[in-house]
Amino acid sequence: MRAAFAEKFAIQGAPAASELENELLKSWRLVISKSELGVTDNVFVHGADPIRAQRICDEMRSVARPLMLKDIIRNPTVREQALLLAESQRPTEARTESDLLCANAVSPCPCADGLILAQLKLK
Repeated sequence: MRAAFAEKFAIQGAPAASELENELLKSWRLVISKSELGVTDNVFVHGADPIRAQRICDEMRSVARPLMLKDIIRNPTVREQALLLAESQRPTEARTESDLLCANAVSPCPCADGLILAQLKLK
């Protein structure tokens, strides 16, 4: 049991697949001092905390890539954060109704099963 638990939380070290992932990965590696961190590793399991996450937000903002603390907490891997940033840079008119509902959701997006859409139709 311990071995399975340790394996689940071990650093996987997956490489970046895009320039945006690479940029974020470099920043996270510096902030949490884990040079072996990969894009699929949960940054909070490997040393991140809200203060360090805020440093990443500030750094991304300085290069015109808006990322909020709540975004990092809800998307704890570099790959998820990069996808979120890439999505936020897509023109609004190119987004689907589901994307817009997700952007305004308070909790992590359950749009895959249409819950938010159903709730909006009931109101």
